[in-house]
Amino acid sequence: MFSLELWNPNEIFRNLLEDGKSEAPLVSTWAPSTDVAENENEIKLSLDLPGFKKDDLKIDLPGNNTLMISGERKFEKTEGVKMHRKERFYGNFARSFSLPSSVNAAAISAKFEDGVLEIKLPKRETAKARKIEVQ
Repeated sequence: MFSLELWNPNEIFRNLLEDGKSEAPLVSTWAPSTDVAENENEIKLSLDLPGFKKDDLKIDLPGNNTLMISGERKFEKTEGVKMHRKERFYGNFARSFSLPSSVNAAAISAKFEDGVLEIKLPKRETAKARKIEVQ
């Protein structure tokens, strides 16, 4: 139903094993953790994006039943501060999801609150389960 673009776990472990010795922030390809839930009426995506503002995020429907979510976490260097460990990711991220034909793309909505981006993908009326009464 969905295709996901995920980060490279080898990159994560390599950066963690550096033990914070580098002054450079972790800038690499990364992706926020995402939950996908479905009920009779909709599919809901929930992405963890702590520290983001809604203006840092972009949601597009470029066509081909694809939903693109992207953003950037910028590294803010503070003078006079020595970092002992850097485990948070900085830089751009992008996630893409292939939408099933049951989704009503014209009715997709998004809400960002408390560091969680919630995207609701309503299903078309024709895609919802229903009972047919026998005459």
